[in-house]
Amino acid sequence: MRAVFSDIDNVLMFDLHVAPETLRLIEQVRAHARFVLVTARSFDGVSHIPPIPHDHLIVENGCVVYDGDEIDADWERHIQPYLPIVEAHKRSLGLIFRPKTCMISVGVTENGLGEEEIARIGRELPPELVLRTSSNERGTFLEMYPRIAGKAAALRYLAGKLGVAIEDTCALGDDLVDIEMLEACGYPITHHEAREAVVALVRQCGGYIAPYGGHDASAAMLREVLRWQEEGHHTNSADVSRNY
Repeated sequence: MRAVFSDIDNVLMFDLHVAPETLRLIEQVRAHARFVLVTARSFDGVSHIPPIPHDHLIVENGCVVYDGDEIDADWERHIQPYLPIVEAHKRSLGLIFRPKTCMISVGVTENGLGEEEIARIGRELPPELVLRTSSNERGTFLEMYPRIAGKAAALRYLAGKLGVAIEDTCALGDDLVDIEMLEACGYPITHHEAREAVVALVRQCGGYIAPYGGHDASAAMLREVLRWQEEGHHTNSADVSRNY
């Protein structure tokens, strides 16, 4: 395995705290693989949480990929044609939004949204966009973004750019918005306090489910990554598909 893609909230970080053991294990993983943070947070949002070592960064649920401190230009061109649709739909909703550049993020609680309103938002969604939910310490959010984006699409794109076969990727996630990424990777990992659908998916795919929650789960999941690395799951980079 040569690339690890990990969600942040409730995977590496709990209550805005990253445990020292988690940081130590991440550095061990990075000695043998690229470590990629994948989050619904914006770039600015990531800058306001405790620093987590990483080699690459995917934000806004796969809408924006960073190559170092710079936005990946190829991926940006891939997403750009859909941004007018995102902006037009944002204006039509008339709700309070979280600051994002390429997607719509609506707080369920701060907008007083009930099940009926959430269902209506889903029905009125333009076909070019998808609706997913995610959660962090601030609550639950409805997130709408181009259908061609998403964490799985960004994983496939970045893996191809790095010359890493999908079979040589691992993903860590816990929320519904992570399911596609966990399905797309070579080896999915979660913990037993993740959403039921996530746990079921990882079990079905033969992945690893840490029998803990909180920071103990972070450590257990990263140790599983190290164990999987040691088994030598590698594929010839010549076989890598760059389609996304």
